[in-house]
Amino acid sequence: MPDATPKWILVADDDPIIREVWTATLTRAGYRVGAASTGREALAVMRDVVPDLVVLDLRMPEMSGDEFLRALLGTSIPVLVVSSFVEDHARELRARRFNVVGVFDKLVGLDEFMRAVEAALASPPRP
Repeated sequence: MPDATPKWILVADDDPIIREVWTATLTRAGYRVGAASTGREALAVMRDVVPDLVVLDLRMPEMSGDEFLRALLGTSIPVLVVSSFVEDHARELRARRFNVVGVFDKLVGLDEFMRAVEAALASPPRP
């Protein structure tokens, strides 16, 4: 459950239905939520507010999730990848090279998704 100061989560997904599901679920749980439909739009949103967590799709137009992750190199912003295009062999690589705290298929259940969000927000930032 979020603490007294709501954490700010950015949802970046090109699918408007998925974006709405994650946004509504996180808002109901008490988090402040922003949304973006491309990686480029997500970076623009982040110029104004640095999120406590990013929920990221990998395949988006204009700037893919992988390109977005490269743009975040050197930051401590945790990223939860939720995508239909998660290659099993890349999970470990992404987790080591980037600040990915979890990788899930879009068919993940809401309970499992929320447990991952809460765990990511409770963990200290990676150096």
